Amino acid sequence: MAEEGALPQTTATGGGPAGADDAVTHGIAEAVLLSDTVVLMSPRPGTILDTITIDLPRPRTPDILHDTAFHTLCDQLSEKLFTTNGDGTATVKGQGGEDGSSR
Repeated sequence: MAEEGALPQTTATGGGPAGADDAVTHGIAEAVLLSDTVVLMSPRPGTILDTITIDLPRPRTPDILHDTAFHTLCDQLSEKLFTTNGDGTATVKGQGGEDGSSR
């Protein structure tokens, strides 16, 4: 996740790193915080699983981290990205064997 001290700099430019149209992150909350659109990718080979519009107001201040809509979007992305296994663990969709278990 981006350091909170960096948040005002990134939101002042309207999104991700200064002047960036595309950014890559492995953090769901960071993606929701910095993006207007999130593209979920599968593991190898990388294919697009889904494209989600992040409909949160700009500029995004640290207060957004406490917003219900922010957390709802993070939860929705997690559900699209992970498969919950019967043993209480989670696996990234498209990873592992046919049953979703990791190798």
